[in-house]
Amino acid sequence: MYPTLQRAWQLYRFRRYPLALEETVKFLGQYPESAEAHCLLALIHGKEKREHKAISAAQAAVKYMPDWSYPHYVQALVAYWFNKYPIALRALSEAMRIQPANADYYELLSAIHSDQGHLKTSLSVAEKGLELDAEHVGCLYRRGVALFALNKKQEAEVVFNNILKIDAEHASTQCYLGQFAVMKGNYAEAMPLLRHALRESPDWSMAQEAWKEALRGQYRIYGWLVRFQKHYLGKRLWLTFLILYLIIGPMVFLQYDAKLEVGLPVAIFLGAIFSVVALLGLFLGVIFCLTLLSSILLYWNSDLRKSYDWPSWRYVREELKSDFPYILIPAIVVIVVMMYKVFNKAGR
Repeated sequence: MYPTLQRAWQLYRFRRYPLALEETVKFLGQYPESAEAHCLLALIHGKEKREHKAISAAQAAVKYMPDWSYPHYVQALVAYWFNKYPIALRALSEAMRIQPANADYYELLSAIHSDQGHLKTSLSVAEKGLELDAEHVGCLYRRGVALFALNKKQEAEVVFNNILKIDAEHASTQCYLGQFAVMKGNYAEAMPLLRHALRESPDWSMAQEAWKEALRGQYRIYGWLVRFQKHYLGKRLWLTFLILYLIIGPMVFLQYDAKLEVGLPVAIFLGAIFSVVALLGLFLGVIFCLTLLSSILLYWNSDLRKSYDWPSWRYVREELKSDFPYILIPAIVVIVVMMYKVFNKAGR
Protein backbone atom coordinates (compact mmCIF):
# COMPACT_ATOMS: atom_id res chain seq x y z
CA MET A 1 0.00 0.00 0.00
CA TYR A 2 1.37 3.40 -0.96
CA PRO A 3 2.07 5.80 1.90
CA THR A 4 -0.49 8.47 0.91
CA LEU A 5 -3.22 5.84 0.43
CA GLN A 6 -2.33 4.29 3.78
CA ARG A 7 -2.79 7.69 5.38
CA ALA A 8 -6.14 8.07 3.60
CA TRP A 9 -7.29 4.70 5.00
CA GLN A 10 -6.27 5.79 8.50
CA LEU A 11 -8.19 9.04 8.17
CA TYR A 12 -11.22 7.11 6.93
CA ARG A 13 -11.10 4.78 9.96
CA PHE A 14 -10.93 7.84 12.23
CA ARG A 15 -14.02 9.23 10.42
CA ARG A 16 -12.16 12.26 9.17
CA TYR A 17 -13.81 11.94 5.80
CA PRO A 18 -12.92 15.33 4.19
CA LEU A 19 -9.22 14.79 4.85
CA ALA A 20 -9.44 11.17 3.70
CA LEU A 21 -11.12 12.33 0.50
CA GLU A 22 -8.39 14.89 -0.11
CA GLU A 23 -5.65 12.27 0.29
CA THR A 24 -7.48 9.76 -1.91
CA VAL A 25 -8.05 12.26 -4.72
CA LYS A 26 -4.40 13.25 -4.51
CA PHE A 27 -3.38 9.60 -4.81
CA LEU A 28 -5.72 9.02 -7.77
CA GLY A 29 -4.10 11.98 -9.51
CA GLN A 30 -0.91 9.91 -9.63
CA TYR A 31 -2.47 6.46 -9.99
CA PRO A 32 -5.88 6.90 -11.69
CA GLU A 33 -6.38 3.15 -12.24
CA SER A 34 -5.92 2.08 -8.63
CA ALA A 35 -8.89 -0.13 -7.77
CA GLU A 36 -8.12 0.12 -4.06
CA ALA A 37 -8.19 3.92 -4.18
CA HIS A 38 -11.52 3.85 -6.02
CA CYS A 39 -12.85 1.49 -3.35
CA LEU A 40 -11.82 3.93 -0.63
CA LEU A 41 -13.30 6.81 -2.61
CA ALA A 42 -16.62 4.92 -2.84
CA LEU A 43 -16.64 4.28 0.91
CA ILE A 44 -15.91 7.93 1.73
CA HIS A 45 -18.65 9.21 -0.58
CA GLY A 46 -21.00 6.61 0.87
CA LYS A 47 -20.35 7.77 4.43
CA GLU A 48 -20.89 11.36 3.33
CA LYS A 49 -24.26 10.40 1.72
CA ARG A 50 -23.16 11.20 -1.85
CA GLU A 51 -24.95 8.34 -3.55
CA HIS A 52 -24.10 8.86 -7.23
CA LYS A 53 -20.41 9.54 -6.59
CA ALA A 54 -20.15 6.52 -4.29
CA ILE A 55 -21.74 4.18 -6.84
CA SER A 56 -19.61 5.58 -9.68
CA ALA A 57 -16.41 5.11 -7.69
CA ALA A 58 -17.38 1.52 -6.82
CA GLN A 59 -18.11 0.77 -10.49
CA ALA A 60 -14.69 2.20 -11.44
CA ALA A 61 -13.02 -0.08 -8.87
CA VAL A 62 -14.77 -3.13 -10.37
CA LYS A 63 -13.81 -1.99 -13.87
CA TYR A 64 -10.10 -1.77 -13.04
CA MET A 65 -9.89 -5.08 -11.11
CA PRO A 66 -12.88 -7.30 -11.97
CA ASP A 67 -11.15 -10.44 -10.67
CA TRP A 68 -10.60 -9.05 -7.18
CA SER A 69 -13.47 -9.74 -4.80
CA TYR A 70 -13.06 -6.61 -2.70
CA PRO A 71 -14.31 -4.06 -5.31
CA HIS A 72 -17.45 -6.18 -5.76
CA TYR A 73 -17.90 -6.22 -1.98
CA VAL A 74 -17.51 -2.42 -1.80
CA GLN A 75 -20.03 -2.02 -4.60
CA ALA A 76 -22.45 -4.22 -2.65
CA LEU A 77 -21.80 -2.34 0.59
CA VAL A 78 -22.40 1.08 -0.98
CA ALA A 79 -25.58 -0.16 -2.68
CA TYR A 80 -26.75 -1.55 0.69
CA TRP A 81 -26.16 1.81 2.38
CA PHE A 82 -28.51 3.42 -0.12
CA ASN A 83 -31.12 0.63 0.07
CA LYS A 84 -30.44 -0.65 -3.44
CA TYR A 85 -30.78 -4.30 -2.48
CA PRO A 86 -30.91 -5.95 -5.95
CA ILE A 87 -27.65 -4.24 -6.94
CA ALA A 88 -26.10 -5.16 -3.59
CA LEU A 89 -27.08 -8.81 -3.93
CA ARG A 90 -25.70 -9.09 -7.47
CA ALA A 91 -22.38 -7.49 -6.53
CA LEU A 92 -22.09 -9.56 -3.36
CA SER A 93 -22.84 -12.74 -5.27
CA GLU A 94 -19.88 -12.00 -7.54
CA ALA A 95 -17.63 -11.24 -4.56
CA MET A 96 -18.58 -14.55 -2.92
CA ARG A 97 -18.01 -16.43 -6.18
CA ILE A 98 -14.46 -15.11 -6.32
CA GLN A 99 -13.76 -15.52 -2.59
CA PRO A 100 -16.36 -17.80 -0.99
CA ALA A 101 -14.66 -18.14 2.41
CA ASN A 102 -14.81 -14.52 3.58
CA ALA A 103 -16.98 -14.01 6.68
CA ASP A 104 -17.31 -10.27 5.96
CA TYR A 105 -19.33 -11.11 2.88
CA TYR A 106 -21.69 -13.33 4.88
CA GLU A 107 -22.17 -10.52 7.39
CA LEU A 108 -23.28 -8.13 4.65
CA LEU A 109 -25.54 -10.75 3.05
CA SER A 110 -27.15 -11.38 6.43
CA ALA A 111 -27.70 -7.64 6.90
CA ILE A 112 -29.38 -7.33 3.51
CA HIS A 113 -31.76 -10.21 4.26
CA SER A 114 -32.49 -8.72 7.69
CA ASP A 115 -33.43 -5.36 6.19
CA GLN A 116 -35.71 -7.11 3.71
CA GLY A 117 -37.48 -8.95 6.52
CA HIS A 118 -36.02 -12.38 5.71
CA LEU A 119 -35.08 -13.02 9.33
CA LYS A 120 -34.61 -16.79 9.19
CA THR A 121 -32.45 -16.47 6.08
CA SER A 122 -30.45 -13.70 7.78
CA LEU A 123 -29.87 -15.98 10.78
CA SER A 124 -28.85 -18.89 8.57
CA VAL A 125 -26.38 -16.76 6.57
CA ALA A 126 -24.82 -15.33 9.74
CA GLU A 127 -24.32 -18.85 11.12
CA LYS A 128 -22.62 -19.90 7.87
CA GLY A 129 -20.25 -16.98 8.30
CA LEU A 130 -19.52 -18.12 11.85
CA GLU A 131 -18.57 -21.55 10.51
CA LEU A 132 -15.76 -19.77 8.68
CA ASP A 133 -14.79 -17.59 11.64
CA ALA A 134 -16.34 -18.42 15.01
CA GLU A 135 -15.33 -15.07 16.52
CA HIS A 136 -16.32 -12.84 13.62
CA VAL A 137 -17.96 -9.90 15.40
CA GLY A 138 -20.06 -8.87 12.40
CA CYS A 139 -21.60 -12.30 11.92
CA LEU A 140 -22.13 -12.68 15.67
CA TYR A 141 -23.90 -9.33 15.73
CA ARG A 142 -26.10 -10.27 12.77
CA ARG A 143 -26.97 -13.55 14.46
CA GLY A 144 -27.93 -11.66 17.63
CA VAL A 145 -30.06 -9.16 15.69
CA ALA A 146 -31.89 -11.97 13.88
CA LEU A 147 -32.55 -13.84 17.12
CA PHE A 148 -33.81 -10.64 18.74
CA ALA A 149 -36.17 -9.96 15.82
CA LEU A 150 -37.39 -13.58 15.95
CA ASN A 151 -38.29 -12.98 19.63
CA LYS A 152 -35.57 -15.30 20.91
CA LYS A 153 -34.42 -12.72 23.42
CA GLN A 154 -32.48 -14.98 25.78
CA GLU A 155 -30.40 -16.51 22.99
CA ALA A 156 -29.79 -13.05 21.54
CA GLU A 157 -28.60 -11.72 24.89
CA VAL A 158 -26.06 -14.55 25.17
CA VAL A 159 -24.76 -13.72 21.69
CA PHE A 160 -24.43 -10.00 22.47
CA ASN A 161 -22.61 -10.71 25.73
CA ASN A 162 -20.16 -12.90 23.80
CA ILE A 163 -19.54 -10.05 21.37
CA LEU A 164 -18.51 -7.71 24.18
CA LYS A 165 -15.97 -10.29 25.32
CA ILE A 166 -14.34 -9.96 21.91
CA ASP A 167 -14.97 -6.26 21.27
CA ALA A 168 -15.87 -4.34 24.42
CA GLU A 169 -16.49 -1.12 22.46
CA HIS A 170 -19.00 -2.51 19.95
CA ALA A 171 -21.62 0.26 20.13
CA SER A 172 -24.50 -1.52 18.39
CA THR A 173 -24.17 -4.48 20.72
CA GLN A 174 -24.18 -2.14 23.70
CA CYS A 175 -27.47 -0.72 22.44
CA TYR A 176 -29.12 -4.15 22.46
CA LEU A 177 -27.71 -5.01 25.88
CA GLY A 178 -28.94 -1.66 27.14
CA GLN A 179 -32.36 -2.54 25.77
CA PHE A 180 -32.29 -5.84 27.64
CA ALA A 181 -31.32 -4.03 30.85
CA VAL A 182 -34.24 -1.61 30.40
CA MET A 183 -36.63 -4.54 29.90
CA LYS A 184 -35.43 -5.98 33.21
CA GLY A 185 -35.72 -2.63 35.00
CA ASN A 186 -31.94 -2.35 35.50
CA TYR A 187 -31.82 1.32 34.48
CA ALA A 188 -28.49 2.12 36.12
CA GLU A 189 -26.88 -0.74 34.17
CA ALA A 190 -28.57 0.31 30.92
CA MET A 191 -27.54 3.97 30.92
CA PRO A 192 -23.76 3.68 30.34
CA LEU A 193 -24.37 1.13 27.57
CA LEU A 194 -26.94 3.32 25.83
CA ARG A 195 -24.85 6.46 26.35
CA HIS A 196 -21.98 4.88 24.45
CA ALA A 197 -24.27 3.58 21.71
CA LEU A 198 -25.78 7.04 21.17
CA ARG A 199 -22.35 8.61 21.08
CA GLU A 200 -21.55 6.39 18.09
CA SER A 201 -25.02 6.52 16.46
CA PRO A 202 -26.93 9.55 17.77
CA ASP A 203 -29.81 9.14 15.27
CA TRP A 204 -30.54 5.48 16.01
CA SER A 205 -34.22 5.50 17.04
CA MET A 206 -34.01 2.19 18.93
CA ALA A 207 -31.20 3.52 21.11
CA GLN A 208 -33.06 6.79 21.65
CA GLU A 209 -36.24 5.02 22.78
CA ALA A 210 -34.34 2.74 25.16
CA TRP A 211 -32.44 5.77 26.50
CA LYS A 212 -35.67 7.67 27.16
CA GLU A 213 -37.13 4.67 28.95
CA ALA A 214 -33.99 4.32 31.08
CA LEU A 215 -34.15 8.00 32.03
CA ARG A 216 -37.83 7.74 32.94
CA GLY A 217 -37.08 4.79 35.19
CA GLN A 218 -33.93 6.25 36.73
CA TYR A 219 -35.29 9.75 37.38
CA ARG A 220 -38.88 9.67 38.63
CA ILE A 221 -39.48 13.42 38.32
CA TYR A 222 -38.41 13.28 34.69
CA GLY A 223 -40.72 10.33 34.10
CA TRP A 224 -43.63 12.22 35.62
CA LEU A 225 -42.96 15.28 33.47
CA VAL A 226 -42.76 13.24 30.29
CA ARG A 227 -46.00 11.41 31.08
CA PHE A 228 -47.67 14.72 31.84
CA GLN A 229 -46.38 16.15 28.56
CA LYS A 230 -47.52 13.20 26.47
CA HIS A 231 -50.88 12.51 28.05
CA TYR A 232 -51.96 16.04 28.93
CA LEU A 233 -50.19 18.66 26.85
CA GLY A 234 -50.20 16.40 23.82
CA LYS A 235 -53.76 15.06 23.92
CA ARG A 236 -55.91 16.92 26.46
CA LEU A 237 -55.97 20.56 25.38
CA TRP A 238 -59.37 20.16 23.73
CA LEU A 239 -60.73 18.50 26.90
CA THR A 240 -59.43 21.36 29.03
CA PHE A 241 -61.11 23.83 26.69
CA LEU A 242 -64.41 21.94 26.94
CA ILE A 243 -64.31 21.92 30.75
CA LEU A 244 -63.49 25.63 30.87
CA TYR A 245 -66.26 26.31 28.39
CA LEU A 246 -68.83 24.43 30.46
CA ILE A 247 -67.80 26.44 33.53
CA ILE A 248 -67.34 29.89 31.99
CA GLY A 249 -70.12 29.74 29.36
CA PRO A 250 -73.08 29.81 31.82
CA MET A 251 -71.31 32.45 33.91
CA VAL A 252 -70.95 34.72 30.88
CA PHE A 253 -74.59 34.17 29.94
CA LEU A 254 -75.86 35.02 33.42
CA GLN A 255 -73.55 37.99 33.82
CA TYR A 256 -73.64 39.69 30.44
CA ASP A 257 -76.66 38.58 28.42
CA ALA A 258 -79.09 41.14 29.83
CA LYS A 259 -76.57 43.96 29.86
CA LEU A 260 -75.31 43.39 26.34
CA GLU A 261 -78.78 42.71 24.99
CA VAL A 262 -77.51 39.94 22.76
CA GLY A 263 -79.20 36.69 21.93
CA LEU A 264 -78.44 33.33 23.44
CA PRO A 265 -76.09 32.23 20.56
CA VAL A 266 -73.85 35.26 21.04
CA ALA A 267 -73.76 34.77 24.81
CA ILE A 268 -72.83 31.13 24.32
CA PHE A 269 -70.00 31.98 21.96
CA LEU A 270 -68.80 34.82 24.14
CA GLY A 271 -68.39 32.12 26.78
CA ALA A 272 -66.28 30.23 24.27
CA ILE A 273 -63.97 33.16 23.62
CA PHE A 274 -63.51 33.79 27.34
CA SER A 275 -62.74 30.06 27.68
CA VAL A 276 -60.04 30.43 25.04
CA VAL A 277 -58.44 33.25 27.02
CA ALA A 278 -58.60 31.17 30.20
CA LEU A 279 -57.10 28.19 28.37
CA LEU A 280 -54.20 30.24 27.09
CA GLY A 281 -53.57 31.66 30.55
CA LEU A 282 -53.61 28.21 32.10
CA PHE A 283 -51.37 26.88 29.35
CA LEU A 284 -48.83 29.68 29.80
CA GLY A 285 -48.79 28.97 33.55
CA VAL A 286 -48.09 25.30 32.92
CA ILE A 287 -45.34 26.20 30.43
CA PHE A 288 -43.70 28.50 32.97
CA CYS A 289 -43.75 25.82 35.68
CA LEU A 290 -42.38 23.16 33.33
CA THR A 291 -39.65 25.46 32.05
CA LEU A 292 -38.59 26.40 35.56
CA LEU A 293 -38.54 22.81 36.79
CA SER A 294 -36.81 21.48 33.67
CA SER A 295 -34.15 24.22 33.87
CA ILE A 296 -33.33 23.13 37.42
CA LEU A 297 -33.21 19.45 36.51
CA LEU A 298 -31.21 20.00 33.31
CA TYR A 299 -28.63 22.03 35.24
CA TRP A 300 -28.48 19.24 37.77
CA ASN A 301 -28.06 16.30 35.36
CA SER A 302 -26.29 16.24 32.01
CA ASP A 303 -27.96 12.98 30.92
CA LEU A 304 -31.35 14.67 30.94
CA ARG A 305 -30.08 17.21 28.44
CA LYS A 306 -29.94 14.33 25.93
CA SER A 307 -33.39 12.98 26.76
CA TYR A 308 -34.89 13.40 23.23
CA ASP A 309 -38.39 14.07 24.59
CA TRP A 310 -37.86 16.75 27.23
CA PRO A 311 -40.66 19.35 27.54
CA SER A 312 -39.43 22.29 25.48
CA TRP A 313 -40.70 25.46 23.84
CA ARG A 314 -40.34 23.79 20.44
CA TYR A 315 -42.65 21.02 21.61
CA VAL A 316 -45.12 23.58 22.97
CA ARG A 317 -45.20 25.37 19.61
CA GLU A 318 -45.92 22.10 17.82
CA GLU A 319 -48.76 21.33 20.22
CA LEU A 320 -50.24 24.81 19.80
CA LYS A 321 -50.18 24.34 16.03
CA SER A 322 -51.91 20.96 16.25
CA ASP A 323 -54.61 22.28 18.62
CA PHE A 324 -54.98 25.67 16.95
CA PRO A 325 -58.39 24.87 15.35
CA TYR A 326 -59.88 24.28 18.80
CA ILE A 327 -58.89 27.83 19.69
CA LEU A 328 -59.44 29.53 16.34
CA ILE A 329 -62.87 28.16 15.37
CA PRO A 330 -64.79 29.52 18.41
CA ALA A 331 -63.11 32.90 18.00
CA ILE A 332 -64.12 33.10 14.32
CA VAL A 333 -67.71 32.13 15.12
CA VAL A 334 -67.90 34.80 17.85
CA ILE A 335 -66.59 37.47 15.47
CA VAL A 336 -69.01 36.45 12.71
CA VAL A 337 -72.04 36.44 15.05
CA MET A 338 -71.12 39.78 16.57
CA MET A 339 -70.52 41.35 13.15
CA TYR A 340 -73.89 40.04 12.02
CA LYS A 341 -75.48 41.63 15.08
CA VAL A 342 -73.82 44.96 14.37
CA PHE A 343 -74.89 45.01 10.70
CA ASN A 344 -78.36 43.84 11.63
CA LYS A 345 -78.77 46.78 14.04
CA ALA A 346 -77.32 49.20 11.51
CA GLY A 347 -79.83 47.95 8.93
CA ARG A 348 -82.68 48.89 11.21
